[in-house]
Amino acid sequence: MNRFFCLFCLLPGSFSFVFQPAFALDLIDEKLQLHAMISMSYDYMDSDVSSTAANELTDDNLVDEDVGYGGNPSRLNIEDVIPINDGLDFFYAGSKLVVWDGSRDKLLYTRSYSAGVRGSFGSLSVGKQDTPFRTVGAQFAILRSTIAHRNALIGATTDEGNRLNRRAEKSILWTNSTDLAGGNLEWKLIYSVDSLRTSGNIDNDKRAVLGFGINHSSDRYTLDLAHEQWEQIYESRINATRTAIKRRINELEIGFLYEIIKQDMVPGAISLPTLDRNAFGVNAAYEIGNITYGIQILSAESYAGSTDTGATMYSIGAEKVFNASLSGSVGYTQTKNEANGAFQGIDGVRGDLGTLAGGAPRAVGLGLRYRF
Repeated sequence: MNRFFCLFCLLPGSFSFVFQPAFALDLIDEKLQLHAMISMSYDYMDSDVSSTAANELTDDNLVDEDVGYGGNPSRLNIEDVIPINDGLDFFYAGSKLVVWDGSRDKLLYTRSYSAGVRGSFGSLSVGKQDTPFRTVGAQFAILRSTIAHRNALIGATTDEGNRLNRRAEKSILWTNSTDLAGGNLEWKLIYSVDSLRTSGNIDNDKRAVLGFGINHSSDRYTLDLAHEQWEQIYESRINATRTAIKRRINELEIGFLYEIIKQDMVPGAISLPTLDRNAFGVNAAYEIGNITYGIQILSAESYAGSTDTGATMYSIGAEKVFNASLSGSVGYTQTKNEANGAFQGIDGVRGDLGTLAGGAPRAVGLGLRYRF
C-alpha cells in the first residue's frame, strides 16, 4: 500500500511522501530510493548595462554589479522498481524542484515524472520525460553545478533564453540497448501529441513532438545523436538535430557538440524565427584527485534572416568533492554578444542573467551542494 501511495504522490501538485522517508525506507524493500539535493551559492552578476537601465527597465534579469545569494533550485527525487514476474518489472520515478529563495511564484515545481515496465524489450514509460535531444545536451555539458550552465546558449535564442531543452508532457518513451563494437548501443524513441503547457492548468493540444536518440559508449568515448520535430510550438514547426562526442584519455575528458535547428514559422506568425540557427560547443575536464577542473566554449550563429545576432560564451570552473554527500564549486562565465545579440549570461541554474543588444554579461559564483 505504501508503494502505491508514493506512486500517487508523483502526480503534479503533490510530493508529500518526501517528508515521510523513514516510513518508506523501513516498510518498502531496498529498491525504493528517496533522494534530495540542497544547493546554495553566493554570486557576483553583471548584465553589462548601466545602473539606470538596470533600475528603470522592467526586465528583472538586468542587474548592475549585483552580489548576493543566488537562486538555486534544490531537488526531491523518488525511484522505485516493483517486480511483476521473472524478466518483467514495473517502475516509477519523479522529481520536484524546491525553490527556496522566492525567485519564483511557488515553492515546489514538478520537474519530471514517469511510470512504465521494463523487460527483454527494453523499457516503455509514460509521463513528463526528457527528450533524447535534451539528453544529448545534458550528457555533453560540464560545469553543471556552477553558473556556467549550457542553457544560456545551447537550445536558446537571442531574445528569450532557453527554449528547446525541454521535457515532453504526456509522452511515451521506448528505450532499449545492446552490446555492439566493444561498447553499448542504446536507442530511444519518444512521442507526445500534447507535449507542452503554458501553465499548470492549460493544455496546448496538438503541440506534438516526435524524436529519437542513439548513444554508443565504451570506456574510451561516448557518441550521441538525436533529432526531434515539434509541431505548433512558438508559432512554428521545428526540426532540431544535436550530436556530441566525448573522448576520455586517462584523467582528461574532451567534448564536442553541434546542433542544427530549423524553424518554419506558420502563416501570420508575429514572432521571428530566432531558433533557426546553428550552434556548437567544445569543453574539457581534467580530474586531479577529488577536484575536477573544466573549461567550456559555446557559440551560436545569427538566426536566419538576421545579422550580428550570435554570441559566444566562455566559461571556466572547478568542482571539489568533499565526501559522498557534499561538493563545492567555483565558476566564471561571460557571454559576448554580437552587435544585435542579447543571449543571456546565465539561464536557469542560478536564476537568469540578461543583457541588452551587444552586451557581455558575466558572473562569478561559489556554490555548495548537499545530497542525501
